[in-house]
Amino acid sequence: MCTLISRESPWLDRLAQDSWDILLLDTGSQAEYLSSQEKDVLLLMNAARQNPPRFADLYIQEYRGYYSGSYLAFPGEIRIRTQEGTRVVDELIRAMNEAPSRGILQPSLGMSRASKDHAETQGPTGRTGHDGVDGSSFTQRVNRYGSWQSNAGENISYGYSDAYKIVMQLLVDDGVSSRGHRKNIMSRDFNVCGIAIASHSQYGAMCVIDYAGGYQEK
Repeated sequence: MCTLISRESPWLDRLAQDSWDILLLDTGSQAEYLSSQEKDVLLLMNAARQNPPRFADLYIQEYRGYYSGSYLAFPGEIRIRTQEGTRVVDELIRAMNEAPSRGILQPSLGMSRASKDHAETQGPTGRTGHDGVDGSSFTQRVNRYGSWQSNAGENISYGYSDAYKIVMQLLVDDGVSSRGHRKNIMSRDFNVCGIAIASHSQYGAMCVIDYAGGYQEK
């Protein structure tokens, strides 16, 4: 069976080779306002949501292989000391093996503009967190371009511009006792999202992901 791939991406090729339903998962394919890496963030989150055990077996186990004790080291990169080491990755694998399938996230232009607002204004300051440089909350930013419905949340990753590393960082949620980033990615309450990756003066890169149960674009 031939699967139509409408854009170029190593992760599209990888998931296609692993027999995922690309037409189902790649909901950002035609979203011209998203970069290739931003589309891949959405693609990987959708794969994790659609089949959590399979995602864990194929990609989280691979991620675990980059650990040496409490250190995380990708090939050719400086190793990073984590707070919880492989223990939290093993916890994630167990959680994903028990997790039910979730609905596929759809991209939103307005929510992506809100994510971009925060990424592009916070990045140059070197600051972190959900408070905007102008004092805005994430819901205020999202409401600039439409109105969110039902539920809303925001994830922020620091240190990576690569989609796989962003999604893994948020799913693992090292040092975050609530595992709130993981819960947002896997939440059954979210159906739409906005994504923006930008440079960050302290950590090199950041990625803002806003989620909602629904969204009415202006």
